[in-house]
Amino acid sequence: MVRVPIAVSVLISLGVVGCLVPFPIEERPLEVNYPPFSVAGTLTPTTERTREFDPRVDVDGVLLRAVLDDPNASDQLSYRWFINYNENTGAPIDNGTIPAGEGGVAEYRFRPCLLPRIAGETIHTVDLFVADRAFVQAPGPPVNQHVAAGTQTLKITWFVRLDDRLCGCQLDDEQCP
Repeated sequence: MVRVPIAVSVLISLGVVGCLVPFPIEERPLEVNYPPFSVAGTLTPTTERTREFDPRVDVDGVLLRAVLDDPNASDQLSYRWFINYNENTGAPIDNGTIPAGEGGVAEYRFRPCLLPRIAGETIHTVDLFVADRAFVQAPGPPVNQHVAAGTQTLKITWFVRLDDRLCGCQLDDEQCP
C-alpha cells in the first residue's frame, strides 16, 4: 500500500475540483441577433393579394410602404427595393437606412407604366429586402442582396398586376381596351 501524504491528497482534490467547477469570471451573455420585422398591419397595400393597378385611376402610381423595426437596439437597418428581381442582373431601384434604435418607414412609389411594355397583362414583383447590417459587395455577378455572415434579413414581396395596354389611356378614352 502506497501512502500519500495528506497535503498532497488535499492539493490533488482541490485541483480536480478547481477544474470541474471554475470560479465565475465576469460573464456576459452573448447578445442574440434577432431579425428585423415589419410592424403588423402596416404594409400598404397588403401583400396578401395581388394589387390590381389601373393607370387611368392610379395616375401617380402605387405607394408601397412598410413600417420596419428591429428588436436589437444597436442594429441599423439597411433596405433596398427591387422590381422583377433577377439575381444575375437585378439592381436596386431605391435604397435607404433606418438609424439604430429607431423604427422607421421604407416606401417606394411604383409606376409600372414606366417599365418596358409587353402589350398585355403582366404581374410585376416588387421586393423590399431589409438587413440589420450594411449590404456588402458580392463576388461575381451583382447580386445586390449580399450581406455579411451573421446578418439577419427580411424580404417583403408585393405583386402588382397591370394591363399595360391601358398605359397612357384616360378613363373616357374609347380607343383603349
